[in-house]
Amino acid sequence: MGSTLNFPLNKSKILVRTTVYLRGTHTISQLRHSLIVELATTAKEFCSRRRQKNSREV
Repeated sequence: MGSTLNFPLNKSKILVRTTVYLRGTHTISQLRHSLIVELATTAKEFCSRRRQKNSREV
């Protein structure tokens, strides 16, 4: 197992939010907030999945 983590970002959601921002209906702070929320949610899910996997191996 390499040191690189397969981080499954929800690219479609991020793309939609970026498109909405580019259309001008989102401010840059709203876009940044939604990207941070997306990253945090993904990271939390990723970590809990890893924890479950690791606890099964023990």
